[in-house]
Formats: sequence, C-alpha cells, structure tokens
Amino acid sequence: MARDYSTATMTRLVKDCTASRNSRNGYLEHGSTKEIYRRLPIDLRRWFALIMYEIGDPLTLRGGHGRSDDDYFEHWRGKRDRYHPETHPDYKPPSRGRKRDDDDDNDEGDGGSPVSPPGP
Repeated sequence: MARDYSTATMTRLVKDCTASRNSRNGYLEHGSTKEIYRRLPIDLRRWFALIMYEIGDPLTLRGGHGRSDDDYFEHWRGKRDRYHPETHPDYKPPSRGRKRDDDDDNDEGDGGSPVSPPGP
C-alpha cells in the first residue's frame, strides 16, 4: 500500500525521496517525489526536472532547513540561480559577440598576457 504524502512536511518528503534513490523502484516513481513536484511553484519545475531526470541527483534537494514549503523553495531557487541559471524562467543567454576576457575591466595594460620572465 502506498503512503499518503499529501499532509507530509517538506522535510519528510525530501528525506523519503533521497532515501528511495537506491530502492527497487527508484526515486522517480516514489510517492514523495511526486508530491514534491505537485507542490513546486511553476518557476522551479524546469530545475527540478533537470536535477531529477537528466542529472539524476536527488541529493540536491537537501539543505532547505525551514518550517514551511516556501523556505525550501527559496533555498532551491538559490541553488537554481547559482548552479543552473538556464532553468530560470527569465534566463537570457549571453550574447554571441566577442568573448569577454576576465581582464577587460582592468586597465593595467597587460590584457591577460602571461608575465614575462625577468631580464638579465
């Protein structure tokens, strides 16, 4: 009999989802994974699909310590924006112009060239 996760806390859902990653059916078919997806805001669904289906790393969900679902969602938005910004709904890819050099803002003269060895 399947467990009813509709009233479970997000902490319980994340624990059960990550614990099921080595189970016979896996974490993708687990009821906790389905319930997490059901509760997700629209802006996090692409990120969730990426980490769960493409990357296959449910451990990424850990770390959102808070009392409410929204605390987890804010934590996950931070992870999304830091590690997978392309999954943000307002993401705009960088322009295809000249590749930016790290030293472009530094007007010290060397332009990123290697340091010359000292002369005799």
